[in-house]
Amino acid sequence: MPRWLAFHASEFGTTLNHVTLSWDEPIPGENAACIAAGFRLNNDMVLSMSSYAGGVTTNPNRIIRPLVSDDDWQAIAALQIDVDREYFAYPEDGGEFRRTQLLSARQMSQRGRGDWWGAYLQDQLVGGMGLYFDRERTLGRFQYVTILAAFRRQRVCSTLLDHIARHAFATVRPRQLVINTGADETNPAKAAYQKIGFSEATRSFAVTRMI
Repeated sequence: MPRWLAFHASEFGTTLNHVTLSWDEPIPGENAACIAAGFRLNNDMVLSMSSYAGGVTTNPNRIIRPLVSDDDWQAIAALQIDVDREYFAYPEDGGEFRRTQLLSARQMSQRGRGDWWGAYLQDQLVGGMGLYFDRERTLGRFQYVTILAAFRRQRVCSTLLDHIARHAFATVRPRQLVINTGADETNPAKAAYQKIGFSEATRSFAVTRMI
């Protein structure tokens, strides 16, 4: 574990509000040292779909479009920071983590590797998620589904997923889209994704510690 923490610090510095270490095997592994050091084990699942039939109920009052302008990207960063603070209780880091992540996403968008999409009510950004593809554009992965607390349970997530999945299969035509979420049976996001047409592909594990 000390070696991995040193590698994390050399890669990301010490300005972030958490440390996450994950591994590319669907097993919890030898994690006792991490748990003893204050990490928590994340038991997640990877869901996938190879086609999209539609048919889900969406919210016609939401406008879905990709982020383009500086204002768009600043708005999604502010939304993510708010959700991190209020829903996940992440420690304050001045927004360093989310802005760094979104800078990488924006660079990928500029290279034609995908988009970050926003859901708007009139001019207000109320939710968003990214979808980015591998170099061959055969695999697409959804990124950080985020909905403002006041707009949850209003089909914002299903409307985003419906629009983006339709667009992806009509334009990019990937072989598979994947999304990651908690494996807990009480996780409402898992049920929402399965209703869209995702099914479990594998499990994933990680350990996380707040800073």
